[in-house]
Order: sequence, then C-alpha cells, then structure tokens
Amino acid sequence: MRKIVLIIIAAFSIIACQNQATKDYALIKGEISNYPESKIYMGSKLVSVAENGTFSDTLKLERGNYKIQDSKNSINIYIEPGFDLTLNYDYNDFENTLVLKGRGADEYYYQTERLKKIAEIKKDKEIYKLSAEAYKSKIDDFRSDLDNKVNALENSSSNFKAFELRNNTYFYIKKLSIFEKMHKHYTKTPDFTVSESFTKVIKDEKSVLDYANEYDFLNSKDYQAIAARYYIDKARAKARKDSSNWKFDYLKALSEIKSDVIKNKLAFQSAKNEIKFVKNTKEYYSLFMSLSTNERHKKSITHIYERQLVVAKGSPSPKFVNYESWDGSTVSLDDFKGKYVYIDVWATWCGPCKAEIPFLKEIEKKYHAKNIEFVSISLDKAATKEKWRKMVKDLNLTGVQLIADNAFRSKFVQDYLITGIPRFILLDPKGNIISSTAPRPSQSGLIKLFNEAGI
Repeated sequence: MRKIVLIIIAAFSIIACQNQATKDYALIKGEISNYPESKIYMGSKLVSVAENGTFSDTLKLERGNYKIQDSKNSINIYIEPGFDLTLNYDYNDFENTLVLKGRGADEYYYQTERLKKIAEIKKDKEIYKLSAEAYKSKIDDFRSDLDNKVNALENSSSNFKAFELRNNTYFYIKKLSIFEKMHKHYTKTPDFTVSESFTKVIKDEKSVLDYANEYDFLNSKDYQAIAARYYIDKARAKARKDSSNWKFDYLKALSEIKSDVIKNKLAFQSAKNEIKFVKNTKEYYSLFMSLSTNERHKKSITHIYERQLVVAKGSPSPKFVNYESWDGSTVSLDDFKGKYVYIDVWATWCGPCKAEIPFLKEIEKKYHAKNIEFVSISLDKAATKEKWRKMVKDLNLTGVQLIADNAFRSKFVQDYLITGIPRFILLDPKGNIISSTAPRPSQSGLIKLFNEAGI
C-alpha cells in the first residue's frame, strides 16, 4: 500500500513539474507599505494595487529584463514564463526594505551584485597602468569569479545561467580589447602594443561567438559592441582590398544578417553619425533605406538626410549673427564675404579640440597672406565664458575667436547638425559651402582641400 501511495505522489509531482515548465506566464505579487497610489507598472502592463498595498498579476511575456516601477521607485528584473516572484518593500524606504522571494529572486540578486562589481572595476583606472600580463590575470580572475557565482545559483533558470555565462564572456572580450588603447592613454606611452599572444586570446574568444544571437544582442551592451566591431572589421577589410569606402561596405555587410532586429539597430546606429560625413550622401541614404525594415529608423534618417542637404557642398552656408568676439565686439558670418572661411567649432573642455590648436596655428601662419579667414567658435556655455576668455589669452590663440550664443543649442550649430566636436567647415568667398565636414588641421587632407579650392 505504501508503494502505491509513493507512486501516486511521484506521479503528481511529475505532472506538477510539467505544468510548471509549460506555463506561458509569470506570476508577480507582493506588498508595498505606505503606498499612496493605486497602480504600478510591470513592464508595459498597468497593475492595480489594493488599499492595503498588495498586488498580484500574471505576465505573459518572453524571457528577458523588465522594469517594475511605482510612482517613484523602480527595479529591473529578469523574468521568464514559470516564475512565481514575491516583491515586498516600503514605498518611502525602497533601497533598505526591498525583499524578493520565490522563483526569480536569485536572478535579481545575482544581477544586482554583478552590476555592482562591474561598476567597481570600470571605475578603477589604475588597472590600465598594469602590464598586459598582470591586467589579463586580473580580468581572468574577475571573469572566473562571476562565472562561479552563476554556476552556484542552484534554483536559477537554465536559460538565465547560460546567458549570464555568455554575457561574462562578452564583458571579458570587451575589457581585453580596450586595454592597449587605455594603457597608452594612462601611461602616456603612445607606441605601446600588446603581444601577439594577448591578441590571440581575444581572437580565439571571438572566433567561437555567434554574431546573430538576437536575444544576446537585445540584452547585452557588450555583445552589441562586439557584433558591431565584427561587421566593421569585415567592412574595413573589404574596403582595403577593393579601395572602396568602408562606411558603404559596412551597410552592405549588415545586409547578410538574417535578424532584422540586429541588422536594423546596427545600421541605424551607424547611419545616424556617418550620413553627416560621407561624400556621396544620396547614395548612402539610398543604401540605408533599401537595407532597413524599421519605419521609425527610416523616418529618423530621412529627417537627418533632408537637413543634411541644407549643408551640402555648394549650398549657401547657414549663418551666425552677432556672435561675441574675444575682444568684446560682435561678429557675423556675413562680415567675411569675399574671403574663404575655415571655421573651427570647439570648446575649452574638449581634449581633441585642444589637440588641434598647434596644428591650426601652423596652418594660420602658412596661409597668413592668403584670402582666407580662420574663425574659431567656442561652444562653451555662458557660465564658463571667462574660462574661454582666459584660454584664448593663455594659449595665444590667433584668428577670429568667437563664442556661440547658446552652446550646442545655437541655431548655427544645429543647422550644421553638429553633435560632436571638434568640427571644421570650409566656405568659399560667396558664403557657399565647400565642405561642412572639412579635414582637421592635423590631417594632410586639409592642404589638399585648400589647393583644390584654389586658396
């Protein structure tokens, strides 16, 4: 008789497990103390909260990270079908009272600890001063520690654990990949290079990655960066072989991706920036429009493209009027009619901008007797105007030194679609655009452009 009872219990246990595994929803419940409202959001779903602060609802969703938020507090939680999660906290003391229990709690606490540890290691700039071997050893240990914590999650979802192990790999690859550049910067050794064995570790790790993993792309920024770099490298290799433009080749490389989510996101991220700088804007725009299937992205790029036509070669330049000069006078673009104008858009806080100053001074000396005016427009805010004035004096900056009327929000700046600096512009004596993205003074292409323009 006892055997029969045990068999029946075991049978019911199996059925219960099967029912749990086949659930297409997650149950989220809990209690919020001192909550003055009657609703909270679980992802995009509005959920009712009773007068005593309790709530309970089911969510039909795909596995992934979702935000749960009340009127002032929020947390991101990994949720998948089958989860049964209890969430309790005090509305007025969220951080100190938050407690999660049930299926899904382990995932939350692991992710919270992981984010904290990654924030700590990202904050530590001293590690970039280590030798390559010492740095790699530290990152190896960091990865192993995270992996051990994932593997120690006894009640966690197998999907979650598999992803987090991959995510740790992505972080590892990204951290190794930036070392050479960061070491050069923090040790001021521009000629430093990592060893072939160091590079091989990165290549070996990348060689086994799946570059079409849609879930990982949506849930890991490190994976996004690695995937983008993979297709950029393919495009650059093709461009070197065919003497073509890698920015066009990049969009063509993305066309190979079967996932519309990955293809559209990478294409949009690239086009937002590159369409402002490619020479054949129309061809680039057409290529993007034929590639993307995301109507919102296409509308956004169309807007940028149409605005870009305003600053196309040969178009009348947008104007600035009565910008304040370093000497206290006011200057407008029309004051330079009859001369070529080379405009440097910069700011005192911009390192790459300041790096161009010595080269700009040399160019100004070389073309001192030519029919060209060198105009520098600072995007410093009004609050830092005196810092700008002091830097102009201390660095003995030459040419016409102006400050824009509203930093990045200045109409002239927005008309030129300037979202990053330094930015250089070349105009002809009639005030028409020769190049809205002219080469920097440090680049040999600037002299070539000057020669082509007849300066």
